[in-house]
Amino acid sequence: MRPSRHNTGEGDGLWWDFNVSSVALEGHRKNHMAGSVSINTCRQRPAAKKMPNLPQRASGKLWNDALKQVGFNYGPTFQDMDNIIFHGKSYCAHATTHIKTEVMDAESRYVLHPAILDSCLELMIVAIWAGRAGAMQFGAVPVQAEEIVIWRPTQAQLADGAATAFSWIDPRGQRLFNAHNQLLAGDGQVLMEISSMRCTAYETAIPQRLEEPTQPQPYGRFVLKPDVSLLTGTQQNLDIADFVEPAEFKAPGIRVLTVDAGAAAPLLAKVPEPHLKVAHSLTGGVDAMKAEFSGFKNTKLLMPFDLSIALDEQSVKSHSYDLVVARVASPDALQRISELLAEGGRAILELCLPLPETTL
Repeated sequence: MRPSRHNTGEGDGLWWDFNVSSVALEGHRKNHMAGSVSINTCRQRPAAKKMPNLPQRASGKLWNDALKQVGFNYGPTFQDMDNIIFHGKSYCAHATTHIKTEVMDAESRYVLHPAILDSCLELMIVAIWAGRAGAMQFGAVPVQAEEIVIWRPTQAQLADGAATAFSWIDPRGQRLFNAHNQLLAGDGQVLMEISSMRCTAYETAIPQRLEEPTQPQPYGRFVLKPDVSLLTGTQQNLDIADFVEPAEFKAPGIRVLTVDAGAAAPLLAKVPEPHLKVAHSLTGGVDAMKAEFSGFKNTKLLMPFDLSIALDEQSVKSHSYDLVVARVASPDALQRISELLAEGGRAILELCLPLPETTL
């Protein structure tokens, strides 16, 4: 501190300018607060401000919980505001608190403990929101005060311990607020008066909250599948279903024909709704096959069908399938499969006999 340049040497006691700052490890200095302070033993205490009718009530716990929701998480020592009364429309509030000069052993000596001053600042936030905890969207922090005057409590007032605080906002803006406060001892004497403390909305501390509760989400996992468009030749590690599944994923709705009826069941177990036709050369057992595939709406039967017979003789449309699954026992069967495939179509073949090289 240092003597203030505003000292006049007349009347009031000497004023001292002070500055609270910190120095970082890198040597940078940061100023946190500055002002002037004086010991005044002559000033008369003001009369207590007349309090308007405040018909509504709230507990200190309700407001401490509400302040916590906007990032002002006070510890037990600073949760000393209770029995709050307010109007709901007027920007003022009244609460009870306690006179304290210390709360723990070997603590610094205070005229009034910072916890009771903090209760008055909390009550200012209550007044900013007219006492309606449910309406609070953010807290507020002081940035400047015109004057804060503290009078030493008497021994009788300390012994009684009771105190009340009254805060009011005038004027109130959308994000800037001019707050005032009086702290009274149990006998009605003013212990502290805060005049024109300018406060600003403080939203940085508000915890992130979702607009709606999070709903259960499906489990997800990352799976790598082969690109079927790059697969050619003999595939030792893929079965038919392992090929059709990524093919269906890459081109949903592909038209599949399997001339191997035994391959249909494992295929449908992994790919439940492919556009599948199951062909069979026999006419018997139709009812059993219909029953087997009745639960799959996109699966149909093509019976009888024989790869050794020309397509037009079996009323089968050529170039109408994107994927054909078949056992091949003759060059004629390869020719039929070529005729069945649409442009860009592919075939999964099981060669039953050695065949000469043939291009589909």
